[in-house]
Amino acid sequence: MKKYHNINGKSEIESYESGEDFIKIKLSHSRNVHVYNYENTPKNHVDKMNKLAEKGSGLWRYLLQNCKKVHSLGIKRKKWSFLF
Repeated sequence: MKKYHNINGKSEIESYESGEDFIKIKLSHSRNVHVYNYENTPKNHVDKMNKLAEKGSGLWRYLLQNCKKVHSLGIKRKKWSFLF
């Protein structure tokens, strides 16, 4: 996995791995790796998250704004799901 650059310094994202049809995201306060792919997440969201991950900015905010369940410090969530 690649280290997330976190340009703004406000992200909970530690690292990520991206591919043509998926992105894996590891948060700084969790051992879990969240996998988003074309099977469990709309394609446009996976593509957008890959672009933001490469940019090193905006991915955490995107997750917060587009997920029903947000992963906050000290609270473990089993699954995130998109609003769409």
